[in-house]
Amino acid sequence: MNKKLEIGWMFALCMVLWVTEQMTGWFSAHFPSWFFQTVWGVTLVVSVIIPAGQIWLKGEHHECH
Repeated sequence: MNKKLEIGWMFALCMVLWVTEQMTGWFSAHFPSWFFQTVWGVTLVVSVIIPAGQIWLKGEHHECH
C-alpha cells in the first residue's frame, strides 16, 4: 500500500471514531480512561518514534552538514 493511501485510511478511521464518540459518547461509556491513554501512547510509539529511530540509526538524518 502506498504511503498516501495508508495515511488516507488512517485519517478516515480516526474521523469515523471521533464522529462516533462526539455523536453518541459510546467509547467513553464503555472504556475506562486509561484505555485511551494506552492506545494513544502505543500509536505514538509505533507510528512516530520507531520510524524516526530507524531513520536515525540508518544515518539518513544529518543535523550537521
